[in-house]
Amino acid sequence: MPAACWKLDQILEDKWKIGFFPYEGDYLTMDGLLPCEKPGDITLTKLVDLGGRKWYPRFGGKMIYTCEFVYDGNGMALLDLGEVGESAEVWSNGENAGLRFAPPYSFEIGHLYRRGQNQLKIEVENNLSRACCLNSKEGHGFWDTAVMYNVLDRSGLLGPVKIFKSNIVG
Repeated sequence: MPAACWKLDQILEDKWKIGFFPYEGDYLTMDGLLPCEKPGDITLTKLVDLGGRKWYPRFGGKMIYTCEFVYDGNGMALLDLGEVGESAEVWSNGENAGLRFAPPYSFEIGHLYRRGQNQLKIEVENNLSRACCLNSKEGHGFWDTAVMYNVLDRSGLLGPVKIFKSNIVG
């Protein structure tokens, strides 16, 4: 059986559209029952930790990333998501490529790509504890401690998102 030798084809750095879908219901916090934060949809040209202080540190739920890219190859291709803040499920051109709960966040998806324009959708879910524990207001214990000591898990698709092509070697 020949082994695949992967060569970097492209890094997906174009515009990422991101939709937010919080966990349903209210969560018990130090301030009583509060709903999860619900940010509006955004577009980024660079992937970032969406759980960071400047973004949405109190968001718990699903983030759906979409982008389009041009693929000029055929045969075997590997999509590597890089760093992900918790789990990732991938669709390419509307077909499911799989789900990963831990690194490596890689998917063999050459059979789903077509020559020319392609669509990629990545659903990332962060940890429910973010919604449960972090919805208390600033100035109340856990929130201040978590931010001060940087114990918050990173959240979202951090990348870099890379596509590799295969050269079969025997």
